[in-house]
Amino acid sequence: MRPRVLPEQRGACRTRLATQGRDRRVASEHGSGQTRQRRRAARPARPAPGALRGRLDRRGRWLATHGPGTVDDAAWWIGATKAAVRTALADVEAVPVSLDSGSIGGLLPDDIDPVPPPESWVTLLPLLDPAIMGWRDRDFLLGTHRGRLFDSVGNAGTTALADGRVVGVWVQDASGEVRISELERLDGPTRARLDERAAALTGWLDGDRVFSVYPSSAMQEARGELGGA
Repeated sequence: MRPRVLPEQRGACRTRLATQGRDRRVASEHGSGQTRQRRRAARPARPAPGALRGRLDRRGRWLATHGPGTVDDAAWWIGATKAAVRTALADVEAVPVSLDSGSIGGLLPDDIDPVPPPESWVTLLPLLDPAIMGWRDRDFLLGTHRGRLFDSVGNAGTTALADGRVVGVWVQDASGEVRISELERLDGPTRARLDERAAALTGWLDGDRVFSVYPSSAMQEARGELGGA
C-alpha cells in the first residue's frame, strides 16, 4: 500500500522536501495521452560520490555515449555537485581532452582513439531524445536554434538533424504524414534525404499519431503552417 499524506500535512511535507531539494512535479498520462494529471513526488536524494561511478561508466553509460563530457555537463545531467563529479571522473580514470569550445572534457580510457569523420547523414529524433538533452552546453549541436527547440520547462521537442546539427523539426499533418519544417535553408540533397526519412517514419507509424505532450515553439509554428494539425 502506498503511503498517504493527510491534507493538513501536505504543506509541511512539501516544505520539507523542498528544503532537501527533493520536491518535484510529475505528470502522468492515461489512455490515448489526451488527459494529464499532475501530482507531487519526492525527488530521489542526490547520489553520494561513490555511487556516481556506475552512472559515468558502463552502468550509466553517460560518459560512454555522451563523451567527451565536461564537469558541468555531467553535474547537470546526473544531478550531482561538481565536486562529486570530479571525484567520480577520477575514479573511472577519465582522460582529459580539449574541446572545440575551449573547454576541457573527459573520455573513458578505452574511448580515446581518433574517430574518422562519418559520411554525410541525416536523422529524425523524437521528443525528449537524450542526444538533444544530454549536455548542459549544447551549442555545438543546436546552434542558434536552441530557443525554439524546447517547451517552457526545458523539454526537447522533435528534431531533424543533418551531419550532427539540428536543422529542423518534424510534425504530423492531419492525415498522419510526417512533415519536415526547416529552421535554416537546406540544400536540395539534404532536404531530399530528410524527406525520405519522413516518408519512412510515416510508413512505420502506419496511421498512428504521436501525441506531442512537449511541443516546442518550432513545432507549434510548423503545426500552424499545416493548419493547426
